[in-house]
Amino acid sequence: MTMTSRSSRPADRSCSRVLEVSTTDDPGTSRIIEDPAVPGRGESVLRLHQFAMTSNNVSYVRAREQLGHGRAFPAAPGWMRAPVWGEATVVDGVGDGVPAGTRVIGYFPMAGSVAMSLEPRTDGTLVETSARRAHLAPVYQHYRVVDAPTDGLEFATLHIEALASALVPDLVGAGVDHVLISSAGSKTGQALAFLLSREGVACTGLTRDRPAVGQDGLTLFEYQELSSVAVPPGTVFLDLAGDPQLRARVVAQCGGAVAYMLALGGTRLTGSIPPQQTGPAAPPVRRYSAGPRLAEVERERGAEAVRLLRDRTRQRLLAWAREQLVVRRLDGLAAAAAVWPTIVRGGHGAGEVCLVAP
Repeated sequence: MTMTSRSSRPADRSCSRVLEVSTTDDPGTSRIIEDPAVPGRGESVLRLHQFAMTSNNVSYVRAREQLGHGRAFPAAPGWMRAPVWGEATVVDGVGDGVPAGTRVIGYFPMAGSVAMSLEPRTDGTLVETSARRAHLAPVYQHYRVVDAPTDGLEFATLHIEALASALVPDLVGAGVDHVLISSAGSKTGQALAFLLSREGVACTGLTRDRPAVGQDGLTLFEYQELSSVAVPPGTVFLDLAGDPQLRARVVAQCGGAVAYMLALGGTRLTGSIPPQQTGPAAPPVRRYSAGPRLAEVERERGAEAVRLLRDRTRQRLLAWAREQLVVRRLDGLAAAAAVWPTIVRGGHGAGEVCLVAP
């Protein structure tokens, strides 16, 4: 369900339309309000050109308290400004460090414009420094400066880039040679399988609907076929779905062969992040978050090492995305609100990216 409402405050040149989603009703319920993007002390106003909407954004909503995304962009009680990855230009810059016209890619609300506290870093990126964002991992506070408009696939895969940059080297470095992936038909699942298979890691995937055309390096089973799945000892379960019932079924079918489970997402999550599975065959569950892990790598190896790692992952992901994904362009927040319930229900095509021009 979608509602459109208008703020009682008078509109001005900085007025921005914002799409918010419900935190008390069905998460597919949304509303569009008008809210001025008025800069505070030290803030810049950015105008969003486009952003991507995927099932990853649904995970941000469903795990908003545990992962902190619910506090990233303040909203009225009962509503949330769901974060998305997009592209924006500074239209009202502060100081010499962030001049008007600076174009960036990063983490934004679903809005026409937004006020942010941005400061330049020595590596050429910008960092958001407001207190309301201090609880988030650095990956959600850093903005990459670009010289020209992008085709959208770069930021449509940005959430995968951060995860893959951390996770793939960790798994390969630990000697993992087989993974089982839930929600493997999602863009994140397919991309991880693509990157891992090229590092010699065998990938078995579980998905709701098996696509007509498969992907090299990924053996797919539908969830109803789980009883037919056999994995070798030492397999790591990459849980993108976050469904406790599915996790219990995996333990019953493959638990003895699974070394451990990594909780990565919540595409099928309906409540809070599920706790540790119990039972004699239950492997340990570890929550894996790309942001803190990349921050740890930066402390150990330096910012330049992380930059090179992400650049390498980005180029591989873009090559995959341009072969595998179809771009669907939506004009305006109303069009985004109309599609949002389908994404929440999981009816959005895994091979499709919605790019919204707000």
